[in-house]
Amino acid sequence: MGQAFTPPSRDFLRELQVLRREVDALKRMPSGAASISAGYLAPVPACRVYRGSSGMPLATSTSTGVTYTDDERDTWGMHDVAVDQHRVTAPITGWYAAGAIAGIPASAGGSIREMFLVKNMDGGWNGQRVAESSALPSSAAPARFSVCTVVFLTAGDWLSCVLFQNSGGTLTSENTSTVRDEFWMCWLGN
Repeated sequence: MGQAFTPPSRDFLRELQVLRREVDALKRMPSGAASISAGYLAPVPACRVYRGSSGMPLATSTSTGVTYTDDERDTWGMHDVAVDQHRVTAPITGWYAAGAIAGIPASAGGSIREMFLVKNMDGGWNGQRVAESSALPSSAAPARFSVCTVVFLTAGDWLSCVLFQNSGGTLTSENTSTVRDEFWMCWLGN
């Protein structure tokens, strides 16, 4: 008896698609060319996502994953605006540059304002922190955050941006024309 057919994984098919595009690009290169122009290469896995026009409620003393409602650019379907809006998923294994920006409004209460990137977090927003930023609260100025890192991800791993504040009440993330809740990730290579 023969073995049952097992279809290839989605990640394998994506990597195969990239390989096919690169082989096709090499075939189309002019004879004797020393390098490949960008027009011959497959698109690099990259995305930049943001939260629409409204801020995000941040309950006191609770870690909150930022949900992104819009894609500015997403070349490989790394973000889904309908399901798991907080996740940006690595489509292929390798090194990625990732970062986020966000703001928490001014409030004198509490002592902590944080933003961090978490890899493969669980339901309690616990997981491997790969980047973080913190600020002391102020009643006069908002806490504005920007983090950026380089991290190795296996195909299917994801990153989420998480905000935390302990003001004693609910605050809403500063999602304005000057500080928009954004997240970006770009594959750098293996």
